[in-house]
Amino acid sequence: MESYLSISNLPFFLDRGITIDNLVEQKQSNVASKKTSIDCKRLVTCAFSPQITVTSSANADNLASDFGFHSFFQLLKPFGDHIQHKFQIKDSQLVSRTADDFSVRFTRPLSDLLSIQEAEIKERNKVQLFNQHSFELLLGEYIQAINPHLRNAQKANDIRLQSTLKSSMYIKFFTKLLSSSLLTSFESLNHPVASFIVISADDPYDEARRLLIEFKSTKVPDFMNIEDILPLFIIVYDEVKETDQQKAFQLKDHIKKQLFTDAFTLGISTNKEAKSQLLSPPVLSSIDEELQNTHLTSIGNPTLPVSTITSIYQVLKDVIQRKLIPFMEKKIATWDDQVITPRKSLTGRFFSVSKKYFGKNPQNNNEQSSNYNIERGSYGFGAVESLTRKLADWSFMLRDYRYAYTSYELAKKDFLSDKAWAHLASCQEMAAISLLMGATNITSKIKNDTIDPLVDSSNYTFLSRCGLKTYALRSILIVSELFCTLRDGWTSAPAALKWVQKAIDDKSVGKIGRSLLLERMSYINSIYMSSQAKIILSKKAQDNEKENEEDKDKEEYEPIFNEQKIVKENMGTIGFTNNRKAALWNLLAAKDWDPVSQPLQVQICLNSTEDTYGGKIFAERDSSLYQRLLTVSQKHVRD
Repeated sequence: MESYLSISNLPFFLDRGITIDNLVEQKQSNVASKKTSIDCKRLVTCAFSPQITVTSSANADNLASDFGFHSFFQLLKPFGDHIQHKFQIKDSQLVSRTADDFSVRFTRPLSDLLSIQEAEIKERNKVQLFNQHSFELLLGEYIQAINPHLRNAQKANDIRLQSTLKSSMYIKFFTKLLSSSLLTSFESLNHPVASFIVISADDPYDEARRLLIEFKSTKVPDFMNIEDILPLFIIVYDEVKETDQQKAFQLKDHIKKQLFTDAFTLGISTNKEAKSQLLSPPVLSSIDEELQNTHLTSIGNPTLPVSTITSIYQVLKDVIQRKLIPFMEKKIATWDDQVITPRKSLTGRFFSVSKKYFGKNPQNNNEQSSNYNIERGSYGFGAVESLTRKLADWSFMLRDYRYAYTSYELAKKDFLSDKAWAHLASCQEMAAISLLMGATNITSKIKNDTIDPLVDSSNYTFLSRCGLKTYALRSILIVSELFCTLRDGWTSAPAALKWVQKAIDDKSVGKIGRSLLLERMSYINSIYMSSQAKIILSKKAQDNEKENEEDKDKEEYEPIFNEQKIVKENMGTIGFTNNRKAALWNLLAAKDWDPVSQPLQVQICLNSTEDTYGGKIFAERDSSLYQRLLTVSQKHVRD
C-alpha cells in the first residue's frame, strides 16, 4: 500500500514496526538531494487528479463495517492515491502516450459535499481552503507523533532516518495545503468527474434505481452540470458465498439493460483466516477529515485480505482505463470543437475584438454583454468561459500540460475582460503551474516574461481583490517547489527562494508553518549550486569512497595526525554554492522553533549547521545565537 506519497504518514509506519527502507532518503554524495521537491511535484499531480464521489447503500456499508470502516467511501479512499498501471492517455492531438501511474480522489456523496460547504461558507463568510487554527493543530500533533522517532534516530546516529523524518514534516504541511475538496465556481479541479454508486449483490434492482435517480436529481449550483459527472455502479459481493457472485453478475446485466449505466463487480473476502494487510491512512484527506478521524471517529488499524486489496486495485484500473479516461477525452474533444476551435478562427477573433471594444452599452456602463453574474460571482455551466476553464482543468488532470496552458491563456483574457477576479487569479495560477509541470528546464526569458508576471498578478488578486489568503499561499508554494525540480538549480533556485520569502513576509501561516518555511529556505539554498560545483562535489565523494576502500586493503597502522597542518577547503566550489546561507536560514529556523517548547527541532536544525559553524570561534562564543540556542536546547532535551 505504501508508495512514494506515504512519506507524510511516517509515524503510522514506525509506530507499527513497518519497514520504511523505500522511503528513507539515500544520500550518496555531497550534492544536495531534490527528493522532497520531486515528491511535492508528484503530490501536485495527485492532488489535481479527477475527483470521484462515492455513494453507497446500507448493505454495502455493512460490508465495509466488517473491516472496521464506517462507510464504503472510507474503505475506498486509501486506494486512489497511487494506482500503478500502464495507462493509455490521448492528448489534444490524439497522440496516445503511456502513464506509469494514475491517481483519483475519492470523496463524500455530492449532496453531502454541497451541504457541508454551504454551512462552512455561512460560518466563515468567505471560501477558504482550510481553517488556519485547524492547520496549526494538525501540524502540532504530527510533530508530537514524530518527535519520539526523531529522538531514537538521534540516539542511534541514523542521519538518513533523521533527514527523512525532518523532510516528512514539510511534506505533511505541503500535502494538507493541497488536500481540500472545496467546490468553487472559479476552478473546476474539485468538481466531481465521476460518481461511484456502490451497492451489494443482496440489494434489489429498485435500490440501484433509487440511488441513480437521487444522484441525477441532486440540486447543484449554477456553475456545475450534473451531465459532466459519469455515474458508475460498483456491485460488491462476498467471495466466500458461492451464490453472491452469480447474483452480482445478474444485477450488473439488469442495470446495464434497464438503466443504461455501466457497472463493475468487486469481490470482497470475508474469510477471517485469509492473509491480511494493514491499510495506511489516505494521503490526501483534508485537514478536517484527518482531525475528525483522529479525535471523533477513529477507525483504528483496519486490515483487508490481500486478495481483496488486489481485487479493488484491479477494478480501479479497469474503471480508469475503460471508462474514466475515455469519458474525459470525449468531453475534452467535444468542448474543443464547440469552444476552442471557433475562437481560434478568424470569425472568433473578430468577435473577441468586438467584445473587447464594444462590449459595453454606451447608454449604461454598468450593463455588460457577458456571461458573468456579478451578484453570484460565477458563470453558468454552459458559458463559453466556464467550458474553456473546465477543458483546461481536465487536460491538466490527464497531464496534457501544453494544451492546458493554451486553454488557460484563452480563459484568462475573458476573465480579465469581465473583471471576474477570483476566476482570473485561479486561471493565472494554473497557467504558471502548467508551464512548470511540463518543463524539465526553462529559460530566463520564460521565467521573467511569463511565469513571474502570472504568479505576481495571481498573488496580488487573491490577496487584495478577493481576500483569499489560503489560495495565494497554495499558489506560490506550488510554484516554488516546481522551480526546485528544474534541472538547473543555479537559475531556478532564486525564483523558488523569492516565493517562499513572499509567503513568510505575507504572514499567511501560523507559527509552526513559519518555522517550516524558514527550514525550506535553507533547503532551497542547499540545492542552489552551479553545475560546475555539482561535478566537483560528486567527484570528491567518489574519490573519498575510493580512498576508504584502499585503506581497508592496507595493513592496520596508527595514522600520524599533524595538528598544525593547514586544512585547505575545496577552492573549486567557492562562490558556486549557497551553503553558508543555508546554514544561516537553519539557524533562524532554530530560533523560530523556540528551544524551550521544541528543543529537539532546534537541535536538529543546529546539527545541520555544524559543517558551517562547528569549530568556528565566532559561532561558539557564549554570546552567539548559535551557542545560546545549543545550550538551552540541550538542557531541555535532557529534561
